Amino acid sequence: PGPNFTEVPSDERSFCQGPRTRVVRVVRAATALALGGVVLVLGALLSNGRAAEAAGSLQGDEVSPRELTLFDPCFIKGPCYKGVIWFPGAEFRGPGWYCKDRLDVKKTDLIDECHIVAPCFYGTIWTGKRWECAAEDKKKVVKKYEDLMQKLLKGPHRGDKLWAIKELDSELPKLPTSCPERGYKAPKKCRMIGMDHGNLMLMAKWSSVLFDLVVCEDPEMRGRAAGVLYNIVNDHKENQKRLLEKMGGVDLLVAHLNPERNTSKKISGKALFGMNMLASECKAQSPDLCDFFPALTQMSSSGLATLVWNPPKGTGWQLQVALQEAWVSSCTVKPGMPSEQDFQACGGKYVQNLTNATDEQVYATLQSLQSLLKEDLWKQKYLGNFAHQVKPFVHKLPSESKLVAKKLLI
Repeated sequence: PGPNFTEVPSDERSFCQGPRTRVVRVVRAATALALGGVVLVLGALLSNGRAAEAAGSLQGDEVSPRELTLFDPCFIKGPCYKGVIWFPGAEFRGPGWYCKDRLDVKKTDLIDECHIVAPCFYGTIWTGKRWECAAEDKKKVVKKYEDLMQKLLKGPHRGDKLWAIKELDSELPKLPTSCPERGYKAPKKCRMIGMDHGNLMLMAKWSSVLFDLVVCEDPEMRGRAAGVLYNIVNDHKENQKRLLEKMGGVDLLVAHLNPERNTSKKISGKALFGMNMLASECKAQSPDLCDFFPALTQMSSSGLATLVWNPPKGTGWQLQVALQEAWVSSCTVKPGMPSEQDFQACGGKYVQNLTNATDEQVYATLQSLQSLLKEDLWKQKYLGNFAHQVKPFVHKLPSESKLVAKKLLI
């Protein structure tokens, strides 16, 4: 520090917990006369730009930085008798909160003061000075959803349960792609996008009843429950993680999906629903880049083979592709000379059925065998087990499967 700098000791510690010294540059200001007295104006400038904190430190006082809240855009022109709504479109003055019956607000109009931050779970209120989110709204909404979950759980009548599931669904948004009209005239489900009600539903007691309903015997109830769960995920990207946690995690879902385990039909059905959701919601270019894929590869090769060749009813095509890739991957990592059990689990059991299989099953089977039999010596050991099954129809195979088959037969 030069002659214009003063070292001021500080009680603050750095992120590595060592004491530090604050370097303050003191700028001497000119004196001025005021009411016969002399006032000395002292300006201080910290290296981080907070002059007020520097001045406070020089006086021995701590100055706390002010926390700023970013409120939503608001164009409410009172009086507002029909309530306040969030308008997401580009019309009028753009996205913001508007009076429901006074959307056409001009730049010259006087608008009310607002301190609104979405999501406003239970609407907005006028405090007498400004518009704010209703107090205690979160508890009220969660209580409402708990009552609906209780109705789904105990009914007592089917009509009661259908009413409750419809009520839940009405509070959730559609996919943005299903809402070409996002303006104030759009349906409620299009205006609910981004309002975060899905998270509140998962927070409600007895929300796990939704998982039971996706495997119930009533087809209408199954479909509506599945729709609610998918809309919860669509409501916010974090809701998929929350929903997965309530289902026990991806490892448990994979374990329950494994056909080699003694799992009840309902439990395996819930697992299938969860894995279908994970596969369909993954936006990666291939399944092996999805978060759930490593857990899927931990299933035994024989279990994966069963799921590829006999997929459970309701298995989505995204999950089928993931199962096929997981099967190939599980056969790739097997160490050393393959055993007879490995050979059967990685496709040997199914080569006799290739003529009646889908193109995807044929490719997955041949690729799993190719991944297992990495060495020429290993191929020679098992060549007699599959060559007579594969050779006759190699010329009929799609180009990718044909290429794999020729490598196997070399």
